[in-house]
Amino acid sequence: MQILNFVLISICFIICFICAITDVKYGKIKNIVIFPSILIAFSLNLILSIYQGLTFIFLINVLMMSIVSFILYVFHFWGAGDSKFLFFIVASVPPTFYYNRLMGIFPSISILISIFLVALFYVASESIIILFFKKEKNPYKLKWNWKSFIFSYLQGLIGITAINQILFFCLPNFYEKNWYCIMLLNFFVVMKLSELQWKLQWKGKEIWIFVMGIIEVIVTVLTSYKERFTSIDGKMPIIFLLILIFKLYIDRFNYKIVPVEKLRDGMVLDTPSSALFQESSIEGLPSISTEDLRSKLSIEEISAIRQWSKTENGKSELVIVKKLPFGLFLAVGTILFIAEGIITK
Repeated sequence: MQILNFVLISICFIICFICAITDVKYGKIKNIVIFPSILIAFSLNLILSIYQGLTFIFLINVLMMSIVSFILYVFHFWGAGDSKFLFFIVASVPPTFYYNRLMGIFPSISILISIFLVALFYVASESIIILFFKKEKNPYKLKWNWKSFIFSYLQGLIGITAINQILFFCLPNFYEKNWYCIMLLNFFVVMKLSELQWKLQWKGKEIWIFVMGIIEVIVTVLTSYKERFTSIDGKMPIIFLLILIFKLYIDRFNYKIVPVEKLRDGMVLDTPSSALFQESSIEGLPSISTEDLRSKLSIEEISAIRQWSKTENGKSELVIVKKLPFGLFLAVGTILFIAEGIITK
């Protein structure tokens, strides 16, 4: 079975290398590569898992990672190709590499943690390079709106605490044994809330935040959740604050000015740029951008934008959202995870 283990790791490394190249070069994870690889890897890994007595661990982790991958796709965190690539990864990595890493039913999440650490390192490094070494024209300057920031922080903190309390009361054993899943859920909630909260402008939201905050404090104090909060979840206010500050800083480097003539299909305009088209009578212009994969430009829309740019109110340059090479992050994170497992065995 050592041979089968070696074959699986080799397949994983080769496909990771191919997908990283195609994602960086073409912005795609090709189905002709990923689908046969999933079938072969899953079949071989299932045989290996049966032999090692880890069939349940393997199947439940494939299922759990598939759900996570689908959620990331549904919420437009990444594309369908990245979701299929993640499914291949969990189907190809032998369960002996993760089953004893973390307790609980979803230890393969340690692979995902490795992937997101690589992504975090990439984004932070690129931002530092742009800030200190590149003279790249930046469309936005870092501006702090302290009032909005505080409201965003309080809303997010209340939302996370509420989710944790519900999970703690309904599934206490799962909550204790799968704390890493809870932390990952908190992270995604923070990221989504930080996108939404800047747009929330209803009347009386200050009162709503105050009332909900009081309710959260009362529930925490009067229940056994206070023990959990003071030990582990009590760190969340600090973690949430650091994530918001980091995201605000990173967002400054998430945009790039591009001449209209250099626009390509698949690019995503920022919201202010797309708003410029709304009063134009030219047909085929894109609607307001959501700054995610839902707003990818088509060839027809680019043609309409170039026509618009030649009008009296047109612009020769627009701002796009930089595309993150998630295929590269998935590949590098997985390879590092396996390499660390081989070294420490």
